[in-house]
Amino acid sequence: MAGRHLGSRRYSEFVNLHNALKREFVDFDFPKLPSKWPFSLSEQQLDSRRRGLELYLEKVCAVRVIADSDIIQEFLMEDSSSECASADVHIRVLLPDGNSLLLNIKRHCTTKYLYSLVQKRLNMSSEMGESCALFEMSEGNFERKMADDECPHALYIQNYSSAASSCLLVRKWIFDIEREISICQTDNLFKEFCFWQAVADVNSGIVNAKERLYQLKALQSIDRADEVIVTLFSVFLAFLCMRQTVKRE
Repeated sequence: MAGRHLGSRRYSEFVNLHNALKREFVDFDFPKLPSKWPFSLSEQQLDSRRRGLELYLEKVCAVRVIADSDIIQEFLMEDSSSECASADVHIRVLLPDGNSLLLNIKRHCTTKYLYSLVQKRLNMSSEMGESCALFEMSEGNFERKMADDECPHALYIQNYSSAASSCLLVRKWIFDIEREISICQTDNLFKEFCFWQAVADVNSGIVNAKERLYQLKALQSIDRADEVIVTLFSVFLAFLCMRQTVKRE
């Protein structure tokens, strides 16, 4: 959850939050806030303090009763009548290979705008951009495609106490196998996305490879991406053929 809600908050606001929480939860041993420095901070020092504040919020929100308290919720809640409603915030987006992007956005920005930033940062081709999308990952690793007009920051806040570093991720969003194969042949980044998503789906059990499971696990190296993708396509096609056979019967 690191980096979810620091862009628009002053250090003094964290101090006020810390004091309010200590008064409300007197028996809880709260972590210390990063020390306040009386002089101007360099970029490196500001980044260090930001990471310290991230860690503070992570530890505090790991306790459900504190994360759900009015004090925390009011701190995290967007106030549309204040200047903070249009302030910059940091938001993290997970990628299929396990890496992530940390992006600066306005609190009220939409999914469509955030995804355009992801496309630009990754230098996606237009075909790849049309074949992927932003998803929300909720409890139980359920993934839901986000609507273009949703507010990603609001979802970020709702999922603040989750264990994952972010609830937002990029996944494939394409249902034409021939077109997917065609893009993989000309777009290495899209092929890598397909590979890492396939690896994750096999390991988590989303894709049931049955007798080919051992083969797929043995191929889990980016150097063998083509073999993994072709194998998965054949598994999927076999599944479709089986469904058609069942329907005819």
